[in-house]
Amino acid sequence: MAGAYSVGVLGRHRWLRPGAASVLALAAMVAFGLMPVSATTTNPFPSSSTGIDVSYPNCGKPLPSSSSTFAIVGVTDGRPFTTYKCLSGLWKSAPLTVIGPESYQPSAYFNTGYSGAYGRDINVQACGNPGGSGFNPGLTGHAQKQADQAWEIGCSEASYAYATLAKAATTQPFMLFADIETGNSWSSNVTLNQYAIDGISWGMAHTGSTTSNSWGIYSSRSMWTTITGSAKWSPTTTTKSTTPAVTANWVTGLEGGCPNSSTGSVFDTAVSTWLSQVTTGSIDTDKLCNVS
Repeated sequence: MAGAYSVGVLGRHRWLRPGAASVLALAAMVAFGLMPVSATTTNPFPSSSTGIDVSYPNCGKPLPSSSSTFAIVGVTDGRPFTTYKCLSGLWKSAPLTVIGPESYQPSAYFNTGYSGAYGRDINVQACGNPGGSGFNPGLTGHAQKQADQAWEIGCSEASYAYATLAKAATTQPFMLFADIETGNSWSSNVTLNQYAIDGISWGMAHTGSTTSNSWGIYSSRSMWTTITGSAKWSPTTTTKSTTPAVTANWVTGLEGGCPNSSTGSVFDTAVSTWLSQVTTGSIDTDKLCNVS
C-alpha cells in the first residue's frame, strides 16, 4: 500500500518449497469451501465511516489509535506467495467491521504480480483448469500454454491468500482485495499481465469466500495503466461472467478523493470505487465512496 504501510516495494521475495501453496490452499478450501456465489454490487461498508489498512510493517507495534469501524489487513509479506509471523496477532487486534448493531471480521488484501518463476507455486487442485473455468483467449500451442500459466499463477495467488488467512486466523474476511502495484514483478507483455489478473479475479470469487460476497482491486490509474496497458481494461471475469469476480475498486493516490470519469482518476471502469486511501503522516486510512 501507499505511505507507511507500502507493500509495493517493501519486503524481500522468499520462495516457498514446491507444492507449499497447494497444501495451504487445500486447507482454505476445506475451511471456506469453493463458492461460486452471487456477488454483492453495492458498497457494504457502513456509511460515514473510515477504516485503516495495516500489514507486516506493523508487527510488534501498536495499531494506530482511531475510531475506525473497519480494517483491511495485509495477508502476504510484500510479495505473492509469502507470509509473515505476526499475521495472526495483527488480525486479532485489528478493528472489526461494524455495520449497525452487527460486527464482522476485518477485510484482507494480498500482494500480486506476474513472473514465470511463480509457476512453481501454482495450486493445481484449485487453479489447474483455466479452460474449465471459462478462460479462453483463443490461442494455440506455446502461446496458449503461456496464457494458461499466467492465469493459473494469478488464481493461485488468490487461493494462497485464502489459505494463509485460514491458517492464521481460522476465519473468512469481510471482503478481499488484490493489491496490484507496479512495485511488484510484472511482465513487459501487458497481455500476460491481463491473463494473470483474470486468474486473480476468478480465484478471489471461487477458491474461498468472504462474508460480504464481494471482492476488489487496490491500485491507481497510473499503475493499472502501466500493468494492463489501459486504464479502462477490466478482467474478463468482471465483464463476461455471470458471477462477477471483482465488484469494486479501492483506489490510492487521490488522498481520500472519490474518483469519477471527469477527473480521469478511475481505473477498471466496469466497476465502481468503494474506498479511497488517505495517507496522513504514518497512518493509512480509508474513506468510503459510492455509498448507497
